[in-house]
Amino acid sequence: FARSVLNVFPFSRDGDVRPSLRRTGRLLDAGQNIAVFPEGTRGDPGHLEPFEQGIGVMGKEMEAPIIPVWIDGTGSAMPKGTMWPRKNIDIAVTFGKAMRFSDAESYEAVTHQVEEAVRDLS
Repeated sequence: FARSVLNVFPFSRDGDVRPSLRRTGRLLDAGQNIAVFPEGTRGDPGHLEPFEQGIGVMGKEMEAPIIPVWIDGTGSAMPKGTMWPRKNIDIAVTFGKAMRFSDAESYEAVTHQVEEAVRDLS
């Protein structure tokens, strides 16, 4: 459903992420915006999981501006392990300032900076 209706595609969790990164690069080159959930999984409500380094690759290699976002309430609306969201749950979205990264930074540094920016929004 998500792939056909919402134009969503998952990053590989266990294998090679390069095909997903290539697809992301093609979409960015075509002027598309990409929403990335860099934790790689739904965590416990109010708890931020460590970010995967794919976000660092996008910020450094693809030179994509990254806008940190904190989404509050999704853990209550759709707890881990459920298939369908609950009704009547308030969701709040907070946007940070766009971030850009120089070629001198490592993937790890970019990933850490983005994670800290999201953490600061919580």
